[in-house]
Amino acid sequence: MKVLITGTNGRIGGMLMNELRKLDRYEVVATARNADPARGILDMNLLDSERIMELTQGVDAIVHMAAYLGPGQFEEKVIPNNILGVYYIYEAMRINGVKRMVYGSSNHAVGFYKVGEEVTGESPCRPDSFYGLSKVTAEMMGRLYSDKYGLSCINIRIGHYSPTNEPKTPRKCRVWISHRDMAQLTCCALDAPEDIKFLNVYGISKNTGRYWSIDHLKELIGYDPQDNGEVFLNDPNKVLGGERKENGDFADDTGYMGGEYVNPAHM
Repeated sequence: MKVLITGTNGRIGGMLMNELRKLDRYEVVATARNADPARGILDMNLLDSERIMELTQGVDAIVHMAAYLGPGQFEEKVIPNNILGVYYIYEAMRINGVKRMVYGSSNHAVGFYKVGEEVTGESPCRPDSFYGLSKVTAEMMGRLYSDKYGLSCINIRIGHYSPTNEPKTPRKCRVWISHRDMAQLTCCALDAPEDIKFLNVYGISKNTGRYWSIDHLKELIGYDPQDNGEVFLNDPNKVLGGERKENGDFADDTGYMGGEYVNPAHM
């Protein structure tokens, strides 16, 4: 299977590119805004529809991880990078016959649910920021292209996927996904049965106290996570060093699934 992955000069895309290459299961075509020949990365600007059309020829599936992750900048960065760029990719998929998109969505698509509420992949979206809103928009773009053109779209609502592979707050321990579990989940999405045309899944490990259920994914697509963020809570040698408020509470302990993203200042 020939798989094109985007955003490989970024944190998430770069980590996932390395994991997929180590597995040696796919022909991986790595792309980013700027080429990096030393790392085998080709240039592909998300706003260059002709380049996207060129690089998606002969591709079986796309793992789309490129996005603007920061706050604000809705017109300047969120719309062009997180929405318009996704449209160009879906159009190239439709024209070039690419069968499946594995989309790097985010838990911030449902960040305004309170901790403890039951939330599934089919629950109404409640984005907590412009970033979360853009992820919801891209998910619905996948819904449209799936219904209208028969493309397959699997949205991975990624929890906490960090370069250190260690969560730093109790919330992050519950929404964490390890490097090897993220690689496994991506492979499960790429190899999922052809009749799965649209699916929202939560990208988390087998964490105790996790916010979202992933138990059904083993039977559905074969995802069987191996790691549990609880070990970071219970191991005295693993210090939780996340940002804290003046009262000592962790900054992302807001009572909402989106953590600090629900704060009015984080738009």
